[in-house]
Amino acid sequence: VASGLFLLYVFFYIGLSVYPLLETAKESVLREAERRAFYIARQIGDLNQENLANGHEALLTTDFAEKDPSVTEAMIVDLGGRVLAPVSRANEAVNNPFIVRHLALIREGNQKAWRLISKRNEDATRVIVTVPIFVRAPKSGLNVPKALVSVTFMLKGITLDSGTIGVVYFESLILALMIGAVFLY
Repeated sequence: VASGLFLLYVFFYIGLSVYPLLETAKESVLREAERRAFYIARQIGDLNQENLANGHEALLTTDFAEKDPSVTEAMIVDLGGRVLAPVSRANEAVNNPFIVRHLALIREGNQKAWRLISKRNEDATRVIVTVPIFVRAPKSGLNVPKALVSVTFMLKGITLDSGTIGVVYFESLILALMIGAVFLY
């Protein structure tokens, strides 16, 4: 009975202490990835805003963002769904449903879509962030969205790998065994 209670204690100690900690760490990493992707998207928008406003589509660039090892895709898309940058994908039609939905909301005039929108994939391994680029409309003189920046950010380099998670569980097991042995004694 004492051994059974000891093993039950160890099981519950590990389950109730480590799993919530790892889930909290995972959520924290996802939020940080969203912040980093948003920052990169804003930089792309700010650096290309003047060229977009003047109609210099050939000068639009996303090169610096693609050098980040966690960024798998960075592109500028016009409101019609045509890729403007990078040059290697110029004039392609966007087929990502998340980006297409954001573009549709902007075209409908939904001003809630004039801000950062982010989405996580199902297994929480990547984050997609879209941010509009605003330019001054000649008729009204107001800033309106002219294009959309999309950044896909992989969490591969900043998440806890299986080896680290295994070490956390093992350390928790050792601690539970030591504390349980004292109480059992």
